[in-house]
Amino acid sequence: MNSEQKKRLSELFTAHAADSLTPEEHAELQTNLRNDAEARRWWFVHQDVEMGLRAQVAAGLLIAPKAKVMGRWLFWRPVVAAAAVILVGFVWLQWWSGTNEAPPLVIESGSMTLDFDHGAEVTVYGPASVVRLGPSEARLIHGRLTAIVPPAARGFAVETPAGRVVDLGTRFGILAAAAQNVEVHVFEGQVEVRPHKNDTVPLAAGEAVVLAAERGVIGKLPADESKLLSGTATPAGEHLDNPFVGATFYRNVDYTAAVNAAADRHSGALARQMRRVAEFPTFVWLDSIAAVHGTGAYERSLAGHLDAALAQGANAIGIVIYDMPNRDGSALASNGELLIAQNGLHRYKTEYIDAIFKVLNQPKYAALRIVMVIEPDSLPNLITNLSFPRVAEAHRTGTYVQGVQYAVGTLRSLRNTYAYIDVAHAGWLGWSSNLKPFAELLKQVGKGIPGGNGKVDGLISNTANYNVFAEPFMKADQKVKGREVRSLKGWYDWNDHIEEQSFANALREELITGADAYPATLGLLLDTSRNGWGGPKRPTGPSASTDLRTFVRESTLDKRTHKGNWGNQSGAGIGERPMANPAPNYDAFVWVKPPGYSDGSSKLIPKGPENPEGKGFDRMCDPTYKGNGLNGHTPTNALPDAPAAGRWFQAQFEELVRNAYPPFEP
Repeated sequence: MNSEQKKRLSELFTAHAADSLTPEEHAELQTNLRNDAEARRWWFVHQDVEMGLRAQVAAGLLIAPKAKVMGRWLFWRPVVAAAAVILVGFVWLQWWSGTNEAPPLVIESGSMTLDFDHGAEVTVYGPASVVRLGPSEARLIHGRLTAIVPPAARGFAVETPAGRVVDLGTRFGILAAAAQNVEVHVFEGQVEVRPHKNDTVPLAAGEAVVLAAERGVIGKLPADESKLLSGTATPAGEHLDNPFVGATFYRNVDYTAAVNAAADRHSGALARQMRRVAEFPTFVWLDSIAAVHGTGAYERSLAGHLDAALAQGANAIGIVIYDMPNRDGSALASNGELLIAQNGLHRYKTEYIDAIFKVLNQPKYAALRIVMVIEPDSLPNLITNLSFPRVAEAHRTGTYVQGVQYAVGTLRSLRNTYAYIDVAHAGWLGWSSNLKPFAELLKQVGKGIPGGNGKVDGLISNTANYNVFAEPFMKADQKVKGREVRSLKGWYDWNDHIEEQSFANALREELITGADAYPATLGLLLDTSRNGWGGPKRPTGPSASTDLRTFVRESTLDKRTHKGNWGNQSGAGIGERPMANPAPNYDAFVWVKPPGYSDGSSKLIPKGPENPEGKGFDRMCDPTYKGNGLNGHTPTNALPDAPAAGRWFQAQFEELVRNAYPPFEP
């Protein structure tokens, strides 16, 4: 730093102390402190910690104008040299007007000592993430901390992913590790451990407990201060049978912004209903290499979403692994960027899957449950669509199988990841002539996964589709004037499964029995983001008709013109809200396809501002198209004026909200 730069910094420091920084000067000061280590060191030297300056961060420092400081934050200890070994994410260390919680302080390495009221002192060891909840309270999202709490600070509390620790005047430590296992160690005095499950547990000096978010106290052990100080024994945590139980899932900040912008176009009950959608988590689609890195048309990288999840205090996030070479070989709207003939499988492994692994493997994300949907439609295409050249090539080269094996084997090598393989839906694979060969294919895939088929946590059906979970007013083998419901031509066509629940359970049963069986813990997911079919056309009971076609069409919840229709379906509505354990064998209902994102354009859109990725045009998204063999040569039932796949479709979103079932409260 030369003399002119030092002079300018001195002017900015003086202006800051006098509350006279202009917005431009404030931005200039932030830039200097963010990018120049010497400037940061000089800043610390020039500041008087005892005067209570509010925001001092070694890396990514953001200083709020003093007029916005509403209270006291955690101050740096006077030992400023420690800042040089700490890498901290961009955080605001002050209280925002109207808010009592600051975003997390993310510590990559080293340690940091923080002061609270009445002399309470907390040391956090990286990698870790901690949030200030008040002058006598903090939240440890993950990592290690030790606390010294004098009698005057009695009642100081730390929230963890598995419960709350309340001090009774003592010295204690906390480990919050992957999969949300938490250890509480008491070195002196006493604490109260208040698990999310079970009753309060008193803990005295020399004692420690292990907590799980879903089960409360799961073990006791002697207190061991060396585990807190060395970090060598940080628990890896258990891989959960159902990662949705006790989970707080990330709500995609970009999707939330899109929903709220859509609601801003309206007022009254509809606007309020639309805003309710933003309260629920959706999955992040990694549909290209650029999506992993946040380049090109993508607003945020995978790491950006994971950081946002930590900032929300979430302990789980859903992502979609979706960049298989020759992807969607029987469709055009969402065909991918990688081609088998152009070294696609190698690029998929090295530039896509390995890149995702590198991000997920960062220690700061170890406490996040990362739920992955693996390659929608890829393996199902190998059963029914070999007549399409790109699918035939994938079959001949083994690319889809090898790609799924590599994706699961690589990403599930991390204990906090969960893999659910996509299995299409009942209207695709429900016939026994499809279901049984598909089960054999999945067993073949499982045998080739590094670590075995136990690395597959479950299956997901109905991804981005419209099939209902259950038909409440009829059964497949129910007879109407001697004819079975499932026999209706042009609708079920003798499909054994007229609903997703029976299909997914039948497939699961095939997989967990016989040779090369999967573990019986195999769970199920259902994408309910667009299968609600509410609104005025939703039946309230079975039809009274004795004509089979009339009976089925009046009794079914699904109001498409054909089960093969998938493009921006008219009349659809948002379905059941995301929830854990909704039915036997089901881990969760989820929203994988964010409601309001288009399935594909209703007409050709050339590559450009409205189609930056150059997505193809599939006539199954064209409302004027009369169909093909895949949908019985029936009209597509698609909405008009649809944008390219993955782009915001305002008209569809409004319809999905209006037709939601259960309906959103106005």
